[in-house]
Amino acid sequence: MKSKIVLLSLALAVLVVAAASGSQAAMSKGKRIDKLTIALGAFGTEAIDPILGILDDKPYLRLMYSYVIDTDLRDKDPSKVTGLAKDWKWSADRKALRVFLRKGVKFHNGAEVKAEDVVFSLRRMKSPETRGPYTKFFFGPLDRMEVVNDYEVLFILKKKPKASFIAMFGPILAGTTMMIYPKAYFEKVGKNGFRRKPIGSGPYKLVRREAGSYMEFEAFDDYFLGPPRVKKIFFRLVPEETTRIAMLKRGEVDIAEVSRENTVSIKKAGFKLFSKAGGDMIHLLVHAWPPWKDKTLSDERVRKALFTSINKEEINKFILKGQGKLSGSLIYEGIAIGGKYIPPHPYNPKEAAKLLREAGYPEGKLKLTLYAILKTGYPESVDVAQAIASDWEKIGVKTKIIPEKYGTLRPRIISRKLQVPSLRIHPLGSRPFHGGLLRVFYDCPSAKLSTICVPEVAAMIKKVNAADTVKEYGQAQQAVAEILHKKYLGTMLHVVGRVMATNDKVKKWDLGSSAYSINFRYLGLHELLDK
Repeated sequence: MKSKIVLLSLALAVLVVAAASGSQAAMSKGKRIDKLTIALGAFGTEAIDPILGILDDKPYLRLMYSYVIDTDLRDKDPSKVTGLAKDWKWSADRKALRVFLRKGVKFHNGAEVKAEDVVFSLRRMKSPETRGPYTKFFFGPLDRMEVVNDYEVLFILKKKPKASFIAMFGPILAGTTMMIYPKAYFEKVGKNGFRRKPIGSGPYKLVRREAGSYMEFEAFDDYFLGPPRVKKIFFRLVPEETTRIAMLKRGEVDIAEVSRENTVSIKKAGFKLFSKAGGDMIHLLVHAWPPWKDKTLSDERVRKALFTSINKEEINKFILKGQGKLSGSLIYEGIAIGGKYIPPHPYNPKEAAKLLREAGYPEGKLKLTLYAILKTGYPESVDVAQAIASDWEKIGVKTKIIPEKYGTLRPRIISRKLQVPSLRIHPLGSRPFHGGLLRVFYDCPSAKLSTICVPEVAAMIKKVNAADTVKEYGQAQQAVAEILHKKYLGTMLHVVGRVMATNDKVKKWDLGSSAYSINFRYLGLHELLDK
C-alpha cells in the first residue's frame, strides 16, 4: 500500500514539474534569461516620476510604464497591441475621440488599470512641475476628458484634431509625460511616496535603485502581453567608456554603451554591435535672435560661410568612423513624415572665405563661441566641435569651444545670457512629427528657445501644426526644412545612431525609431511580439 502511495506521489510530482515546464515554455519561445546587466554613460535626470524630465533623459522608464496608445515593438507606429488602448474611434465630426481600454490589465500592485487612472495621469500633466515640451500641444485643442465607464475615456476637442493628435498619446511626441500610473495608489502615498516607490503597468517593475549608481528592474509576470523573457534588467552608471568596455570584456556587464570610435576593436574582440540607425540628428544652430543684441549671425553671408566651410565628410570618416549619414534636411528625411532628401550644404572653403570678407570680416576679425552639447549616445560632441573649429580657422575664424550639458545651458538660452556671437552643436532625436521641435527653435517671438527669428518661417511652422491630415503635415514640414536649408538658418552636421555592444546573451535587438528611445523593452518582449 505504501509503495502505491509513493508511486502516486511521484506521479503527481512529475505532473507538477511537467506543468511548470509547460508554463515556462509558454512564457517565451526561448530559454528565459535570468539577468541582463547594462552599463550606461549617463542616467539623465533619474526622475522616476513621468512628469519630470523627458524621454532622452530616461529611456529606461519604457520598461516600467505603459502608454494609452503605444508604439509597435520597433517604436515606430501607433499600435493597437502594445498600449492600454485596444481601439479608438472618432466621432462623425471628428471632435470627439473615444478610447477603449483593455480589460484585465494590471498595475504592479495588482490593481486593474481603469479609465480614471488614465484621466488622472493625463490631467497631472498640467502640473507646474511638468517638464515635457509637448503639454501645450496636447491640451491646446482639448476641451475636456470624460470617464465614460471603467474601460472607456472620451476626449472632447474644441475643434477638429490636427494630424499629430494620436501621436501625442505615446512616446513619438509626448516622451514620458503621457505614461499612466494608478490614481488610488498615488493619492494614498502622495507625490513623494510615489517617487520613492513608483508603480506602473509596464513589463518590468522597479525593485531597487541608488541615485547615481544603479537601477534594478524585475519582470512583471502579470504583464498583459505575457511574462517578459528576461527576468531582471540591471542598469549600472559607468561614465567612463574605457571602464564600460573593460567590464564587458570581463563579463561583468552584458551590454555597454560605446562610441563609434571603438566599434571596430569591439567587434574584433567578438562582441555584437547594435545601432539605432538614424536615431539622432546632430544640428548646428545659430544664436541670432534679436534680444542677444548681436547682428553677426543675422547676416546670411556669415551663416553660409560657416556652414559651407565644414568638411562633414571628413568628420564622418575620421571621427564617426563612417557611421554617420549626411543630409541637408533638419527634419531628416529617413524618418520624418513626408520628408524628402535635401543635399547637404556643399563644402567650399574658398567661397566661404570670400563671403566673410564681403560681410566685413577680414581674416582673424570674426571670433565665435561654439557650445558642444554633451548628451548620452553622442560622446563625439567635443571632437566634432574641435574639427569644426579647425575648419573655421582655415577661413580666418577664431573659435572658443565650451562643452556643456543642455540642462545647464537651456536656462541661459531662455534668459539670453549666452556668449555672443555663438552657435551650438545640438543632438536631437529624429521623429516623424517635427512641428513642436521646429516651433521651439524657429518660431518667434513667443518661443523662448528660438535660435533665430524669421517671420516667414514662423508663419510656415504654424501651418505645420495646424495641418488636419498627415499628408498636409508632411508637406508643410518639408517646406520648412527646405527654407531652413536655403536661407542657412541651421545645418545638419550628420545623422547617427546610438551604439550598444553586447555579449552572446543578446541575440536580437531593434533599438527603435522614436526620439531617443533605446527600446530596452525589446530585450524582454521581442519573442512575445516580434513577428
